[in-house]
Amino acid sequence: MPSPVDECGLDVPWCLSRAVERSSFYLTPTVQFPTGAKLRGERRDMLLDWAAEHGGPIIENDHDAHFRFDGQTPRRPLKADGRSASVVYISSFNRTLFPSLRLAFLVASPPLRERLLRRYEDTVSAGCLPNQIVPREFIDEGGYSAHLRRLQSLLRERRDALLAILRPYLGTVLNPPVNRGSLHLVLNPVHENADHLVRRLRAVGIASVSLRDLAIRARVPNALLLGFAGFPEAAIEAAAPALRATLDPIVSRTVGNRQVASLATSGLLAGAAARPSFEG
Repeated sequence: MPSPVDECGLDVPWCLSRAVERSSFYLTPTVQFPTGAKLRGERRDMLLDWAAEHGGPIIENDHDAHFRFDGQTPRRPLKADGRSASVVYISSFNRTLFPSLRLAFLVASPPLRERLLRRYEDTVSAGCLPNQIVPREFIDEGGYSAHLRRLQSLLRERRDALLAILRPYLGTVLNPPVNRGSLHLVLNPVHENADHLVRRLRAVGIASVSLRDLAIRARVPNALLLGFAGFPEAAIEAAAPALRATLDPIVSRTVGNRQVASLATSGLLAGAAARPSFEG
């Protein structure tokens, strides 16, 4: 069942009000895609308590846990909680290494793990053994941890480059703040319709997507996504003129509207309209 998400992550009270015995949940509590929201503590507790009581499985997809840019230590997974017997933690190396590796993993409690392994053996052929041995050695020797540190630094630089271009427009065209997780920025236009802004960005060669395009339900925030992870800093900086050409007219229009509103509030416009004109 599609479930609502807000700035506190998955709306757990809404979900539990519709849950039945042995319901299951699939969620991304560390960083929700595409909003970047993380599941708040009280909602985590509520979900874990419900699962401990009813035994319903929770599928925890930790797809972006390594990519946070707020300087804070990532929140521990639900699976690391003492009430997590029914939590199945899943992730992959698609984003941290490369998708063609086709290597994922899961962590489950022993009884559930045995059931999953039996089902896996019945339905899936064995994967490529070297593709499993080499990453394991890479992890054991510390290479993977070093790689993650380099990757985090590289992605931060790319994110900072995009933010440097957008920072002059925060507060006028785009609402601050922006999300601190994920490999894209979630941008909330102040007055513009996000769908219209996406079309204008695409027209000048900048790939963007509206949050509405990624939603199952119609009621979603007025927001759009801009990615940065797959572009070198030079490519991001090269896109700056196109971004400015799209956003500058909105700034001019916004400033003009504010000036008109200020004049109207002060009564100057009304006074000007009341004075007769003798020109001509």
